[in-house]
Amino acid sequence: MLGSCPGIEWGIMRPRSNLMNSPWISGTHRFFTTYGRTALLGALGALQVDGKQVLLPAFTCKNTVVDAVLQAGAAPVFVDVEISSLNMNLRELARRISRKTAVVISHHYYGYTATNLQELNRICQKKKVVHLEDGTHSMGATFENKLVGSWGDLSVYSFSKAFVGPAGGCIGSDDENFAAKVSRQMEMASLMDRFYKNY
Repeated sequence: MLGSCPGIEWGIMRPRSNLMNSPWISGTHRFFTTYGRTALLGALGALQVDGKQVLLPAFTCKNTVVDAVLQAGAAPVFVDVEISSLNMNLRELARRISRKTAVVISHHYYGYTATNLQELNRICQKKKVVHLEDGTHSMGATFENKLVGSWGDLSVYSFSKAFVGPAGGCIGSDDENFAAKVSRQMEMASLMDRFYKNY
């Protein structure tokens, strides 16, 4: 599904070494994209969410997060948020996860980390769903002395939200299995993008 989305820029960035080794980005495996939205779409495609559900906070960005979920072929399921942090209510999250759920996306808005990342991970592990962490709005922030983005199975970032610049995104993971899936997805998507540009 992902490779059949003409109009998505799949240029693979070659960032400067200071960005590749940035302490603000989690993951020993890092994949750089042209935009944060392509990083999110690439991560969802690698996780093969087509025909499944992706849970995300009800307070989210429609043009990037929701559209990426839809373009990856999944159904977005919105979870009520805590008024104090705009992050998911974890009791509601646990209740909404079903057999169709493949991924839970957590956000860290305006520098505030998700309510309780340890409990969020416990819920995801118990229910056997992937935790995809969106660290776009809180690069460099920590929770329990651990970097935002390093709590999930994968993380995504958009550099235009954190730095002065027009674009740039990244997928990060410490998990070899997830990293291999992302690498294959990026290769396939890049080939399909070149095909559509020359069609």
